[in-house]
Amino acid sequence: MTTPPEDETRTGQSRTRLVIDTDAGVDDAVALLYALARPEVDVLAVTCVVGNVEVERAARTVRALLDLAGAKDTPVAIGTAQPLRGARALNRWYGDHGTGYAKLPDSTGPIDPHGVEIIVRLARNYPGELNLLALGPLTNVAAAVLVEPELPRLLRSAVVMGGAYTVPGNEGARSEFNIDVDPEAARIVLRAWENADGATPLTLVGLDVTQQASLSTSDVAALLRAAGVEYSDDDAATLSGEVAHPLCQFLIDGLRHACESAERTGGEYAAVLHDALAAVALVEPQVISTRATTVDVEIAGTLTRGETVADWFGTWGRRPNAEVALGCDVDQFRHQLTTSLAKLLSTASR
Repeated sequence: MTTPPEDETRTGQSRTRLVIDTDAGVDDAVALLYALARPEVDVLAVTCVVGNVEVERAARTVRALLDLAGAKDTPVAIGTAQPLRGARALNRWYGDHGTGYAKLPDSTGPIDPHGVEIIVRLARNYPGELNLLALGPLTNVAAAVLVEPELPRLLRSAVVMGGAYTVPGNEGARSEFNIDVDPEAARIVLRAWENADGATPLTLVGLDVTQQASLSTSDVAALLRAAGVEYSDDDAATLSGEVAHPLCQFLIDGLRHACESAERTGGEYAAVLHDALAAVALVEPQVISTRATTVDVEIAGTLTRGETVADWFGTWGRRPNAEVALGCDVDQFRHQLTTSLAKLLSTASR
């Protein structure tokens, strides 16, 4: 298990300096709101990568969400526009805009075109202090490593939502979506950490645990009520209805889409929040249990391209580069997520 990534500011308060790299799906949005809700977290920038939607759309979604959440001063930047191997079709799991049924007001806020450079600059400016939360394909992170090979040692911690280590995939038979979009980038990142003496291993939060990280409709209704938002039992059953709180309405509509998607693929009517678990695990590491190992990515297999392969028994004789999440305290995850979000929602613009 890793320890909470904290550093000291000039005021002496414990702080977590964070850069978030995202492809702006519904679960990414929940993860971002959670990070904003935590008083000890400083979100220094949000960089965007192609994945759920085009990178430009992801950046506009993030910019509008930050504005709505009262974080207009948080920089947003566009990173890589396509995987290293070239463009591929988007699956648009969360719809054309990545936000399900949720709509956001247009934002005219600034978007920086240099996402990869921002990751590198922040790591150099805060050596040993910056934490990275990677919620989408690893194309931006790989590009940053190629610009700054010292990145693994410069970062205090890096938490990646990606991979499937003891369970089937959700994109290919053995591949998880974020890794499957750009396996070459994932391999670059994993090998960079493997070859970096003294670097804190990557924390890999994959489908083994994220598929347990769900919120039921009753969880969402309780969250809204804790935020002081009136929400009827009839509406809560299917996350329908309207409220006079724009950020809460965004969550209701986005999470309804996530619930329907889970049910359509054979699961319960509940919102599976893969990226939110990674965010909570960065701030509250005790919500997951991990095992150290060496992880690599298959890039050539006809049936297994994008598979994250963990060398559990050390047969490769290579340096461990990762702490792989294999267990999750689901109740603690839900508690940490919902109590934090309730505080943010209660103070956000109504």
